[in-house]
Amino acid sequence: MCQHCIQKHIYKFKSHQDFESFGNALQEKCISNQYTIIDRQNKGSISLLGSCLFYKCNACKEQWVLSVPGKGWRGFYLPEKAAEEYTQRLRRIEKARSAGYLVMLVIVTLVLLWKLLLYFL
Repeated sequence: MCQHCIQKHIYKFKSHQDFESFGNALQEKCISNQYTIIDRQNKGSISLLGSCLFYKCNACKEQWVLSVPGKGWRGFYLPEKAAEEYTQRLRRIEKARSAGYLVMLVIVTLVLLWKLLLYFL
């Protein structure tokens, strides 16, 4: 990072107004040629959540990822490596949550089957 970079890591935008004001600051950086928008298709190895835009600081060459908020997703603005780590962590949490729901469903089903078995005996 350098003095031209927007020097804050945002793991989620608190409100739509926060995202819009941040987007305006980012747009000003692009207009003044401090940032360049990078084509996402060249980033095939990175699998990110939601709609993402990739930026590069023209001074220090740091690459940033902006994940656009939508519905319940709050988005983020992080350096490329941190964005990869963050999305991997979110996916692990989601997998664990899904496994927990599946275990609960199996337990409820077994309890219901047990009660039905006891009822008919």
